[in-house]
Amino acid sequence: MLHVPRIDILKIDIERAERTVFRESARAWLDRVRVIAIELHDAECEDAFRRAVERFPAEVTRAGELTVWRRLTSG
Repeated sequence: MLHVPRIDILKIDIERAERTVFRESARAWLDRVRVIAIELHDAECEDAFRRAVERFPAEVTRAGELTVWRRLTSG
């Protein structure tokens, strides 16, 4: 469990482990994150990430392999 009140930018590149992180533990910390820069390595990882963040209004941009998710509301 994170004991950090807010994370401004979180960079994630964990070679297909995104699906585990975003399926199992994201609800415990995701509401504290403003921006995520992530490399999503396959469709299953992308689906897990999308499902975890869908409850937050956000802007998503892509540049090559990098997906940047930015919350539109502060938390």
